[in-house]
Amino acid sequence: MPSSHGYGKPTAGDGSLHIGLVFDRKIAFGGGIDFLWNVNKKATPIAGNTYKIEESQKTFMFPISGYLALSPIPQFRFHPCLSTQIGFNTMYYSNKQDTLQDDESVPGSDENGWYMGFYWKIAGDVMFNLGETSVLFAGLEYQVTRPDKVNVRNDDIFTQRDMNGAGFRFGVRLAY
Repeated sequence: MPSSHGYGKPTAGDGSLHIGLVFDRKIAFGGGIDFLWNVNKKATPIAGNTYKIEESQKTFMFPISGYLALSPIPQFRFHPCLSTQIGFNTMYYSNKQDTLQDDESVPGSDENGWYMGFYWKIAGDVMFNLGETSVLFAGLEYQVTRPDKVNVRNDDIFTQRDMNGAGFRFGVRLAY
């Protein structure tokens, strides 16, 4: 009997662009936008290398946030940096299944659609000074966001997605 190809561990991508001011190479603040995505498919083999998609989940998030970063000892080649972002999250979620599963008699049972809510992220990085104005960084982050679905049909029933999670991060900081 062929095995089913399931989701496994969920993983996501996150690209971001932040612009701000840096003071004395120790304190940075500003704003930015992130784009987070996660696309998972559950497939069953039909024959050979051909599969049938049983379920497809897609999540796309667009948080807009302000940030604050602290680098207490930036004069060293390697140094720590703590940062946080706080803002507003907009998210689109889509779940398509091969079988009919939604019960339209229950308001709010359709989870597909747009969500909005609070967004917070905290991160700890190790910075590597390439020169006076450029830094490579790598670290860990944790985001907190539980956006609610917009256009709720009933005041006492709501749909919410738990998008909290930890992640690895790396990138480049340029200061001019």
